[in-house]
Amino acid sequence: MPALQKDWLNRDRLTRQVIDGKDIRLVVLKAPAGYGKTTLARQLIALSRPEPAAWLHLDTFDQDPRRFTGYLTAALAQISPLVRQSRLLETIDDPSRSLTELHDDLLFLLEEQQTLAGWLVLDNWECVDALACHRDLVKRLLALANSRLRLIIPSRRPITIKTSRLRADGKALVLTEGDLCFTAGECERLLTQYAGDAITPELLAQVCEATQGWCMLTAMYARHVQSGARHLPRQSSTQDIGTQYQAYIEEELLENVDPRLAEFIMFCSVLDCIDIDSARALYGDDVDVAERFSMLLQSGLPYSLLGDGTVIRLHPLLRQAANLLLKTTVPREQVRRIYRHAYAWQEAHGLIVDAIESSVTIGDWPEALNMIDAHWYDFVAANGLPRLRGWLDTFPKSLQGDINFVDIYSRAIIQSGDNQELTAYLRPHLTALTATEATPRLVDLWVRYYWALINTGGDVSYHTIGKEFDALSTRSSSLDNKQLAGIEVVLCAAAYAELAIETGITHAKQALVLIENTSPEYAADIRDNLAILEHTRGNSHEAVRLFELGIEQCRSGGSFHGLPLRMFNLAWVYCATGHYQKAVEIINEGRAVITRYGLEDVYARMYADRYEGVARWYLGQRTHALTLLQNALKLAIAHNPGEQLETAIAHDYYTFLTGKKPSALDKCPLPPTGAQKETRLGYLAYQAARCIQARQFEPLQTYAEEMFQTSHTKQLLPWCAHAHFLLAFCENVRDNHDDCRKHLETGLNILGRIGWRSYPMANAPLSSFVFAQSVKYDILTDVAVTLVSGEYSPDCSDAFRIELEQPQLTAAERQRLLARAIDLRIRGLTECAKGERSSSDATLAKTADAYLAFIASAPPPGFTIRTIGTFEVTQRDRPIVFRRRTSRLLFQWLLTVRPRGIHREIISEYFWPEVPTTKGAVSLRTTIKDLRKVLDPHRDLPTDAYVCLKDEHYYLYLPEDSVVDVDLFDTYLNQARQVVAGRHRKTETEFEAMMRKALALVNGIFLPESIYESFTFEYRETLQRRFLAASEQLARRYIEKERYREAAAVLNTALKQDPLWADGIQLLMEAYVRMERPAEAMRVYREYERTLYRELQVTPDRILMEMFDSLTSKR
Repeated sequence: MPALQKDWLNRDRLTRQVIDGKDIRLVVLKAPAGYGKTTLARQLIALSRPEPAAWLHLDTFDQDPRRFTGYLTAALAQISPLVRQSRLLETIDDPSRSLTELHDDLLFLLEEQQTLAGWLVLDNWECVDALACHRDLVKRLLALANSRLRLIIPSRRPITIKTSRLRADGKALVLTEGDLCFTAGECERLLTQYAGDAITPELLAQVCEATQGWCMLTAMYARHVQSGARHLPRQSSTQDIGTQYQAYIEEELLENVDPRLAEFIMFCSVLDCIDIDSARALYGDDVDVAERFSMLLQSGLPYSLLGDGTVIRLHPLLRQAANLLLKTTVPREQVRRIYRHAYAWQEAHGLIVDAIESSVTIGDWPEALNMIDAHWYDFVAANGLPRLRGWLDTFPKSLQGDINFVDIYSRAIIQSGDNQELTAYLRPHLTALTATEATPRLVDLWVRYYWALINTGGDVSYHTIGKEFDALSTRSSSLDNKQLAGIEVVLCAAAYAELAIETGITHAKQALVLIENTSPEYAADIRDNLAILEHTRGNSHEAVRLFELGIEQCRSGGSFHGLPLRMFNLAWVYCATGHYQKAVEIINEGRAVITRYGLEDVYARMYADRYEGVARWYLGQRTHALTLLQNALKLAIAHNPGEQLETAIAHDYYTFLTGKKPSALDKCPLPPTGAQKETRLGYLAYQAARCIQARQFEPLQTYAEEMFQTSHTKQLLPWCAHAHFLLAFCENVRDNHDDCRKHLETGLNILGRIGWRSYPMANAPLSSFVFAQSVKYDILTDVAVTLVSGEYSPDCSDAFRIELEQPQLTAAERQRLLARAIDLRIRGLTECAKGERSSSDATLAKTADAYLAFIASAPPPGFTIRTIGTFEVTQRDRPIVFRRRTSRLLFQWLLTVRPRGIHREIISEYFWPEVPTTKGAVSLRTTIKDLRKVLDPHRDLPTDAYVCLKDEHYYLYLPEDSVVDVDLFDTYLNQARQVVAGRHRKTETEFEAMMRKALALVNGIFLPESIYESFTFEYRETLQRRFLAASEQLARRYIEKERYREAAAVLNTALKQDPLWADGIQLLMEAYVRMERPAEAMRVYREYERTLYRELQVTPDRILMEMFDSLTSKR
């Protein structure tokens, strides 16, 4: 009997079926070698102690009936004392005794054994299954009355003993390779035995994918991992683990089967799937393929049946080993012939990837390149880049300089998006190919090279590129319109890099003329370039039209690959022109497209994060905005260095405006002085904002003049407006009022002409200055008011007060400032207005009285309050800074309990429990006074405008125009609930949109800075429950509609808030399995299991564990 290994894996999933089945008499273990049949049988015996057991190893010599009977009798003698005490064994070789007599005597002794019980294992039964006498003897053993003898029959092939009646009666159990193969859970337990907690979800998924449950190979990998490896060896390796399983297959499988079947397997290893027709294509008509196909079906070799059972797929490792044997034992020319036949079959049946694989294997390099070229888009869409580049890297060095190879390889690099790698690859090859004929393909390579060089910020000029293409065009007279359009596009990009906008537009339009009617998708890409150029020069209405045209083309044509980036660019146009909420909505829609269609693109995500970060900053969501900009910067550094500088400028600019210390530009090469690039203009705007805050006017003048010189020369109207505003600021400091007025009027005229509601990189000090000056001088006030009264509404109190305190102001100018302050509800001018009430100018005095009346009667301005993920309070772009901790906590407490109040004694006892009551009351009054001062810094509101005392209770009053994120969350959920209830006649799409809006608000816990304050506990838990319930509702709706990616996105976001949400884990695993991504399901479960044990020292519940095993076993 085989020894039981100390580290054997307890497979209770299988052993329970046998041990718990009291009536089971026969256990058949049918599977190829290496599926743990022997180990499982040995485990069953060990778990059934003290019952006796006997083990009979069979081989082909046991086909001799008398030999078989002798060994069987000897085995049963270990179980039955009567057989052991008899002299039956001594008569086995007696020729005078027939086989029937021997069998009868044996069965008689067994029947006489009143307490016959135990296990009999007939290992390798396939060696004797063909003999009827052997089968009959086993049947008689199973038919023994009053016997508890259990038979285990491991076999590599299906047995011919009829088991259907026994199975129907619950007396037989048949386990096949599908039952015996390791589940993911068993695989993990085995690996953990060898490597402990070092097993990662990625390694586990890798092992399960490679072994597909083959027990023998899983054990080999486990030992490999124990040796310190954290990745599987390459399958082509001839060392270590690769040698082990290769030798095992050769010795244990191929050498033990019929030579005709071994040959058949080797030949068919060149095919991914085998049926009679494809096998006949390899052999021709000289061989009975149907017979060999049947032999494979009847063998114990590992394979799976596909479709209706007429197609076989060999186990990947069997196929690999057989293929290696083919290449090492069959003559080379015959191998090439087999692969050529396979190639012909694969190409004829549209199996392009397999055909390419065959041509590469036999070294038919030209045909492989032709196939890749002809089926480029189909291949890349279906298989991605790693396999393609793996093939290309196997090409001989002598062919890798061929222009056709360079063309294909450069296309592969383009698909990866690495422009730096592309320029490094093409530069030496183009140098070598320059002396050759200027073919259209060579021109295409130059187009790719210069495009990549431009987008990595390389040192190249428009003039140089134009000169190069002129020379190439002269040498090549056979360029088609698409190639000519490619040249125009590169020249357009080169012109844009130098801010030669008109020139770039001319090239883009010329490219459109060449291909608009023949290549609609390429034309849409060119229109995107044209839209960017139009927007840069200020023609944003045309840019919006072009982007929307491209978006509609994507949707109507069902092509979604370019849609998200196009939507993000459109959002940037809206953001730059002051339509921030519209920009956020479009970006969210683009993100939904990425999720729904699985179009993950790091570059698109980088732009989305950057543009949304800028938009949300102007909407007052500063903390969220800076997080998005930080994410965009990380993506730019990792994947797109050409965008790193521009992203770093945006990150540092808005970080600085928020009052924090920026640092991203410290790691970037700065654009040189005088560089005519848009990044230089952004850098100048950033430095100018720093100068304004620091009151450094000389460098401010320098930055403003450089910005004006570049923008005016290049006719970049939005930047011209920004430059004029900066110059006006400088002139106002020097009291050059006429020049200040001229610059203001010019800048506002530009904005009015192009229809912008903002200017590039707007900020509060400059915008409020522009508005105050335009009111004072009474120039284009209607244009200036859009800078401060739209979605971005900076507080203009300081700018107006500074102007009103100027002694040289005329009465008319003072009157206009106060009147406009009333219109825009600008507070903080009470003292100035009181000083003007005694003015001799009746109009001014009347306006001052009107302003004071406005202050006395107007409702207080509202707040924008964020409590989820951060705590942030703003009022018209003015951040509310709580100087005292108790003031902040009291505001949060009052906010949490609204509309109810809190008794003053409860507040005192909470904040000052150790002090006397009188001192606590004094401290409370001080805190209330400080809180009111923070909320009303201008001190022109009644003292109880926001915090009032009534019946010994303090209440927080929020004006109607206030926005609180938790209230908004409830509003969206209630609207969605009303849609479900049928109260609103909205479409299901609108329901999903409202749910997404609600869930998007929750990006952290409630009041994270006050997590240990008792007044936040209940509210935080309630918000968490509602958020998880809404996430589950939306995810289930997506799953019902088979939109699994969107469901997974919703659940992953929710699990970031609560990693221990068991229902979410279950739904997420289900979504991944339905997406045919079981490895992801395993990763989710394992991370949950570890987190649960780390946090609570418990294991997942039984239902979730069973789901894990059942779902992953489907692999």
